[in-house]
Amino acid sequence: MKYKALLICLLLGYGSILIPLHAQEIVKLQNPSFEDIPRKGGGGAGLVPIKGWHDCGLSKFPSESPPDIHPVKSNAWDVTLNAYDGNSYLGMVTRANDTYESLSQALSTPIMAGVCYSFSAFLVRSDQYRSATSRTQRLGTDSLENFVRPAVFLIWGGSYFCDKAELLGESPPVSNDDWKKYQFLFQPQQTHAYITIEAFYKTPILEAYNGHVLIDNLSAIVPVECPLFPTDLIAVVSDPPLKNAVNSSLGENDSTISKGTTSGGKTTTVKKGTYSSGKKSFTPKLLTAFDPANLFVGQKIRLDHLYFDPDSVNLNPDSYEVLDELADFLLAYPATVIEIGGHSNTVPPEDYCMWISTERAKSVQDYLLSKGVPVSSLRYKGYGKSDPLITYDHYNKEARMKNQRVEIMILALP
Repeated sequence: MKYKALLICLLLGYGSILIPLHAQEIVKLQNPSFEDIPRKGGGGAGLVPIKGWHDCGLSKFPSESPPDIHPVKSNAWDVTLNAYDGNSYLGMVTRANDTYESLSQALSTPIMAGVCYSFSAFLVRSDQYRSATSRTQRLGTDSLENFVRPAVFLIWGGSYFCDKAELLGESPPVSNDDWKKYQFLFQPQQTHAYITIEAFYKTPILEAYNGHVLIDNLSAIVPVECPLFPTDLIAVVSDPPLKNAVNSSLGENDSTISKGTTSGGKTTTVKKGTYSSGKKSFTPKLLTAFDPANLFVGQKIRLDHLYFDPDSVNLNPDSYEVLDELADFLLAYPATVIEIGGHSNTVPPEDYCMWISTERAKSVQDYLLSKGVPVSSLRYKGYGKSDPLITYDHYNKEARMKNQRVEIMILALP
């Protein structure tokens, strides 16, 4: 089975019907940290539904046991990890007999076609996950098999429980042995009232295998501004923030939403306000996309109002205003790390395009350094003509102007 990476983004606004962001609602999940009575997913109490979730295996694989709730006092299946959030977390497996585990729930409000959303999950793999299987049970043995091969985490949208109408997100195989945050960005092509999360095999596969993924602290599904260009990332993986620390990346918890903050359950719209990290403040004028409540690791933002002299790596003075504002942001949020990416149009030779895009990115970094931004906050890279927004720009000046650009990619956030 072949799955496409679905970090789907807006392609220059063409062919998409966009619903205003302010008209969208944050979509909250029930029991997103799987707080429940810890139990092995087999027999007796294991058949009790997990709070807030429907077990898709009841109808799809009725002879198999349901997912597990960890941690169990006896260290079920030799899994000894502590929860990342709360007191318990979910364990889902894939099996060598072509069965796998998934859970589903109705959404508090549908996710809408054409709207971009941010969503995150904390995922990890245990070094041990020893479990009985239907095969060992048929043989009447007490032997356990180890379900330790990395599985992937899938997110589906649908119209009813366990409906897999559209794949919204897919992680890489989860092989990290400590909790990491996996950030997803997706733009559904259909409207969905249900979500399904699933453990599945790394594809393509030659044969099914025993694997697992552990899951905790699912975020709300948060409407965000669509990026200006497509990306082929599957998921952005980052180390988790310190527990109970304020985190400005979307989807970390219900206190951060797109273009707004929550207070007492109410949403307050934020437009071109002043944002403070506690030490300095930042007031966006040109860089409205740099609202800390809207940023997430892996996000790319084009720097408009940035100009170079023709066929030169020298910044035009008209660029200073936007770069001063970017410097103010990085000084207000010193834990932020960005990559400055230079891009050219597709007309000149490859070596020239690589040279000028790299040197222009370096010119931006040099300017930011001159404003006191620490070098630890900055990376720069030239992409030449390898990633054009518009593939064929030879006879279109406007297309060439869009392709020759500087983009900022968020590598780390406070």
